[in-house]
Amino acid sequence: MKKRDELVDFLKGLYAEALDIVELKNTDYATDDDPLSNFHLVEELGIVETEKAIFVRLSDKYARLANFLKRGDFTVKDERIEDTIKDLINYAGILLYAIKKRKAKEEEDDLFDYNVG
Repeated sequence: MKKRDELVDFLKGLYAEALDIVELKNTDYATDDDPLSNFHLVEELGIVETEKAIFVRLSDKYARLANFLKRGDFTVKDERIEDTIKDLINYAGILLYAIKKRKAKEEEDDLFDYNVG
């Protein structure tokens, strides 16, 4: 097996595990009608846009990972480095999804405004 194939196989497994986690967590945190409902709460409260709320969670994981790389360990032992990295992968994907959904809605709104007015 080529080293590149080994990397690709590793990433396929990692992404599959991350996807399993996001499916399970999304069931706990969001609704079937709106997979971003937990993030939309901050927007509904007038605190910040949904995408910024997702980025905050992403930056939390990034900070945790950066501190791990500096110190070499975690104080909270029930979340492993693998868990933090999978969360980073998932929050990055969720952020991209939210950005694309907002862009599609804005384009739809622009089209509607154009057709109406």
